[in-house]
Amino acid sequence: MKSFGSNEVYYVEKILDKRPGVRGKPEYLLKWRGYPDSENTWEPGEHISFILILDFERRQKEEMANAEKGQELQTQKTKTGKIMAASSDQKKRQDQSLPMTSGLERGLDLEKVVGAMDDKGELVLLLKFKGEQRVELVPASVANAKWPQEVIKFYQNRIVWD
Repeated sequence: MKSFGSNEVYYVEKILDKRPGVRGKPEYLLKWRGYPDSENTWEPGEHISFILILDFERRQKEEMANAEKGQELQTQKTKTGKIMAASSDQKKRQDQSLPMTSGLERGLDLEKVVGAMDDKGELVLLLKFKGEQRVELVPASVANAKWPQEVIKFYQNRIVWD
């Protein structure tokens, strides 16, 4: 959401791209909701919601991972076009690249709910666990069941009455 000096409010549909900006601070190409692509603009990261940036970074990682998987499959094809089975060494390397277990899986205590967003039609919450540096996306249904009071407090602090 952005306001440009008038009463009109502009909403970001999504972040399309990222580039180095002034003094090395990243800038993001924004697609504005309700406007054509010709109205897309580059904006400094500090003007953009942290949740939108996290969503963009997650989508970028998924796209890179999918592209890498496609390349791996191409290199594994034999002359006949069949895919060779990965060796046990390759499987071990793949297991080592799996993400660390989440704070939720490790039973860590919730420090706070940082944000909420739509992830492919599902509401997810951005959670910070005690003793952890990073934040994690957790389905809202899981967070609601496990930490109902913290989730309610998060929403109460963000209620805006017109």
